[in-house]
Amino acid sequence: MRIKKNLVLNAQRVFYHLRSIRMLVFIPLFAFNILIPVLNYASYSNYGISELFELELRKFALILMPFFSVFWVIFVLREYIEGEGNEILLVYGRKIKFKDTFQIMLVSFFNISLIFAVYLLIYPRMLNLYLWIFILCVYFHGIVYLLSFLTSSTTITLMISLLVSFVNYNVVEKRTPFFSYAVVSGFVKGGIFYDLKTVFLPHILLALVLSITGMLINKNKVLSFE
Repeated sequence: MRIKKNLVLNAQRVFYHLRSIRMLVFIPLFAFNILIPVLNYASYSNYGISELFELELRKFALILMPFFSVFWVIFVLREYIEGEGNEILLVYGRKIKFKDTFQIMLVSFFNISLIFAVYLLIYPRMLNLYLWIFILCVYFHGIVYLLSFLTSSTTITLMISLLVSFVNYNVVEKRTPFFSYAVVSGFVKGGIFYDLKTVFLPHILLALVLSITGMLINKNKVLSFE
């Protein structure tokens, strides 16, 4: 019963957080369920079922999915860093919002999983990319959580998150595996153990560092008001 009660409470918190951002809640839904499928269909029209089509699927997934997975998080945190009375929210609300925002990111990732269910029917070897996208969503969550409490600015957090996505788009063809997470061709040849060593683990560790730093800054701001 206690587990069920906690699940219900968690679901209610996620629901009310998302309801609080109003029309902005539809932007990631549009990106995942309309924009990405339209881009994929355009690629299919040009290339058919081919390696070039697979390349296009990977490219759009790496550029768009991590950013939109944390879009809700950016604006949910807005009231805790910018809104009137944010000091009261920090002191009397749940002090560390990491659990809530991570759950919100997971809701977005569920939508991503539905897209990948289709991708994997066409290209089963894209399972590595699916795991990689999840790690990148966690990585972006760490970036957003840290920047939100470090800068106390939704605009700066949003712009830097966009910048990370666009920078990776611009250097994707230069094949710089760590500094550019958008390594399109590496997942075809490397295998999961190669990916784990050279790409997955560094970003998992970086995501942990970003998240822990963000929680420490959040905690210190709460203590400063008490």
